[in-house]
Amino acid sequence: MNSIINKQQKKSFLLLKTFHSFKLFLTFKLRWLGMLAGLLIANSAFAAVPDLAEKPLTVSGGVVKPNLMFVMDTSASMSKSLPNDTLDDAAQCKDATKNVDGHPITSATIGPTALKPTNPNTRLTFTTSSHGSYAVNNFVYITFPNRPTLSGMYKIQVKNNTGSACTPDNAAVIRRNPDKVGETPFLLRDLATYGTTGYNAGNPASDPPVPPTNGCAVTASAPQTNSGSTTQDYYYPGGFVVNSTGITSIPSSSCGWWDQRDVNGCKVNTNAPANSGSTTTTYNLGGGFVENSTGITTTTSTSCYWRDLFDQDINTVCTSGSSTTGENSLEVNIAAGETAGALTADDIKDAYIAQRSDTSKCLGEPPLYAAKVQTLFYDPSVSYRPPPWPKKVGQGLKGPKEED
Repeated sequence: MNSIINKQQKKSFLLLKTFHSFKLFLTFKLRWLGMLAGLLIANSAFAAVPDLAEKPLTVSGGVVKPNLMFVMDTSASMSKSLPNDTLDDAAQCKDATKNVDGHPITSATIGPTALKPTNPNTRLTFTTSSHGSYAVNNFVYITFPNRPTLSGMYKIQVKNNTGSACTPDNAAVIRRNPDKVGETPFLLRDLATYGTTGYNAGNPASDPPVPPTNGCAVTASAPQTNSGSTTQDYYYPGGFVVNSTGITSIPSSSCGWWDQRDVNGCKVNTNAPANSGSTTTTYNLGGGFVENSTGITTTTSTSCYWRDLFDQDINTVCTSGSSTTGENSLEVNIAAGETAGALTADDIKDAYIAQRSDTSKCLGEPPLYAAKVQTLFYDPSVSYRPPPWPKKVGQGLKGPKEED
């Protein structure tokens, strides 16, 4: 009987112990979950909206005074060009005067010109001090500090060049007597050395190592005089190996003496023929002979001859001089809205053009590379010392007040 009771007591004890262990586990679990919840609540507190200043800068007691305010527009349209630009390039630079190799603009006209009276008001024609530096389809930076709406990046549409013209006015036929063409002298070429090189010590420390190489030097005098051949080159020995100690007595075929073939000439050795009188055809009247080392031979040559140029008929030659036509100018397309006419000297003051390239850059001054700065506001009551530079932003806005 007692043994049965003892067994039941042991079972109860085990059950109680198991229950107690489960209670401890559950308590630990609940505490852990509570800590996790606390952490989450704490983190949410850190993510709350921060305290912001309740007073605008203008009424902050003079602690912070406004200067410049940049209004940034990051919309997709800011990746497009400005209205007066012809190239979609968000990295465009508006200050051409700061580009390397820029050239002054010396005159400019909007719309019709004397040369192009039908040009529309969306065409800008201008001249520059270096007309030859630019070509059609070049992309260029142009800046007009005093006409900022014209500043921008453009594609050259037309390049105008000057020419000459005159009215033929000869009253009589202009006779041109036969002349000699193609005469050349006999060319005698003395012997010369070939293939001479110095010793090269190489570079054993490089990777891979460069081994030393011997050179070749010609030390003796020419072995003979010119052969007189006009058909074949001759090579003669005379080279010696050059090593680290200098020129050796070891012969080398890498260098030597070269007897280059001479070249025959051509001489016209007959009396001048009579003018044929033709006003339409030029004639080859012959008369050329080979000249070699002995002099002019009796062997004929077609390399030189008497030429009978055709005579110039009446009213085919301008005898009074020619005049310059056209102009050296460039044309680009601009935005609509500009008034036609020639720009004044003040309009083109400090105006420049520079060709756009991958290396074009503004040299560290506003507006820098910020094509995405849409507008620039400033407080007109504030004087800037020194004033912002350059003034030529190209946005059509007046610059701030300037004082010394």
